[in-house]
Formats: sequence, structure tokens, C-alpha cells
Amino acid sequence: MKVNTKIVAVAIVAVTLFSTKIKAQSMPLGQVKFDIGVEGGLPTYNARILSNAMAGATGRFQLGLGDNLSVIATSGFYNLFDKTTTINGASYKEPGLGIIPVKVGLKGYLGGGMYLTGEVGQGFETSIDDATGEKDIKNILAGGIGYTCHSWDYGVRYESFTGQHFDYGLIALRVAYGFKL
Repeated sequence: MKVNTKIVAVAIVAVTLFSTKIKAQSMPLGQVKFDIGVEGGLPTYNARILSNAMAGATGRFQLGLGDNLSVIATSGFYNLFDKTTTINGASYKEPGLGIIPVKVGLKGYLGGGMYLTGEVGQGFETSIDDATGEKDIKNILAGGIGYTCHSWDYGVRYESFTGQHFDYGLIALRVAYGFKL
């Protein structure tokens, strides 16, 4: 995804979060929640070279800034599974990839349990890059949409990882169970 496309995507999420007339109270000022989620998804862009599928687990803290807006902090682990590729009859096993995301952002409620999220952060790769001999650190930019019902949270997002010499993305579904603290 080009930088201009990312900027436009973030701008759309930001405008939507701050300009939508929001009706229902979803996260009162000062309320704190923590949820634990499982994730599944598909690698996009360059990540398709390494993997066909992603799975992960994350924890998320949420602090209410007002009735319909909260700040979120998310971390956990993503695994892009190994992939075997056949070229001219020879099979090659790509190593997959592990990532520890550390993100902060905003969650804006639209009413009826619907919400939008926007997050930024860093992704710490757990395997050594063959080209550099080091573990890469990626910049993360993510945006998503979801639905909260009672203690359950269902969300879909696109997440972009940029930096060093290999950029990639993920489309993921997150299902989480939350607790008020």
C-alpha cells in the first residue's frame, strides 16, 4: 500500500471518528476495560510471499474519554504460518513470521454497538531477517470496524507494517471477551 493511500485511509477514519453524530453511551468517562482476543487473518501485499494465513492472540486495555470515545492500547502475538512454494517442480519452504505488536489508538462508538478504530505503533519481528541478520521493527498503522455486544467484541481491520526493506499487511478478524476493571 502506498504512503498516500495510507494517509487517506487514516484521514477517513479520523474524520469519521470525530464528525459522526454519535447517539448511544458506550464507554463512560474514566471507565477501564480489558479484553482478551483471538485473531485470524490473511496476509496481504508482500506477506503473501511468506504465508497464506495468520493467527494470533492479543490483549487490549480501553479507557473511556467520553461517552463515545476511548483510548486503546493493544499488544500480543501474531503468527504468519510457514508456506511451501513450488517453482519449476522444486519446493521451497518460506519461514513464516512472528510479530509482537504494540499499538495505541482511538475507538469511536457510532451507536448500536458499532465502532471504528484507528491505531499506530510498532511491530517487533521475532525472527532474524536473512538480508540484515537482525530482527526488524516495523511501523504499524491500522484501521478497523467492529461491533460490541455485552462483553463480546467482534472486529475486522487492515494493518500495515512498514520499515526496513520489506513492507506488508494483514486483514484480520478479532473476537474478544472483555472485563470491566
